[in-house]
Amino acid sequence: MDTRPVHGYRSPSYPTQGILAEHPELLRLVPERWRRNRLVLTGLGIACSLALAGCRMQRAEAAEDGTKTPAMKAAVAPIFEHGGGLGSVGCVVISPPVFLTEEEARAVIVEEAQAAGLALTPGAARPVRIEVSELPPWFGEDPGRPTPRASIQLTPDLATADGGIEVSFVSTDDYTEWPASQVGASSVTTYRTLEVARLASEGLSQAESKEVYGVLYDPCADMADVAARQYGIDGTDAEGVDWSVVMGALDAERLGFLREMGRTADGPGPQGHSQSCRDALAFIDDVKVGAPGGQRWRQLSKDARDRVIDCLGGRGARWDGDVLKQTAEELLREQVRDFVAWLKAEGIV
Repeated sequence: MDTRPVHGYRSPSYPTQGILAEHPELLRLVPERWRRNRLVLTGLGIACSLALAGCRMQRAEAAEDGTKTPAMKAAVAPIFEHGGGLGSVGCVVISPPVFLTEEEARAVIVEEAQAAGLALTPGAARPVRIEVSELPPWFGEDPGRPTPRASIQLTPDLATADGGIEVSFVSTDDYTEWPASQVGASSVTTYRTLEVARLASEGLSQAESKEVYGVLYDPCADMADVAARQYGIDGTDAEGVDWSVVMGALDAERLGFLREMGRTADGPGPQGHSQSCRDALAFIDDVKVGAPGGQRWRQLSKDARDRVIDCLGGRGARWDGDVLKQTAEELLREQVRDFVAWLKAEGIV
């Protein structure tokens, strides 16, 4: 027999004295005179572990007999939307968004997760092969055409030391590399990181894995995001907003652009949301004559709300790269905080 020192060992699968101390309710099932005897409690724990092992053996034998056991699917957190995850550069883009590099994003995620008690490190994640939907074209999509599927190998950016929790960040580079059903050329480049995050989350949810995954994305922060946070009207809730201040800050040139778009017929392109423009203008006109803004705001579609916010951060707003970078990082931090809160609510951490 070759004896070697043990540098580490796994936690036992039977209930230890420490577990019983933390969960005294388990002892209610044990006779009173047994509870004070350590040897009896240890023997009881071993007996329980052997019984559980027998159950596992029976399951394995059933599998050998040809009975299929259901594969374990990965647990995937919801997408926590903070930031539109949509931005364009080039050509007629006057107020471009600011994008986070993968290095900047990893630093923000690690720092925010650490503050919440979750230690994430790069290089600890394991690659996983998943089936995903290809990215549909930005416009001109045929609604009757089935979305093509593709098989990709995804390697999360960060993970806990044991690899049990893994986090992927969708950057603009990831968007560019994502399988696309149609590739076009234009003087404007549009990045849809939120859409790719949803597709990645969907693919991971079908993967056979015991890991827990979180998918975060580049908020693609623009001046509309800055304006939304400045006036406190981000999201559906807008109670307590001083709408007289908001209306006074609306850019007249942008409002004229909205009115022009609202008069056009709905089309297939990204500028075909004429109804949402008309809804946004109706909301603005109502508020200007004294209608309650908060109640009407909740009734607007998300697209119409985005139009109003876009007015606030539109052509009249001064572009500030430093403020945009801070806004992008804060939006990503909010994603991380929601992810950690979900992990805690699910009892994973």
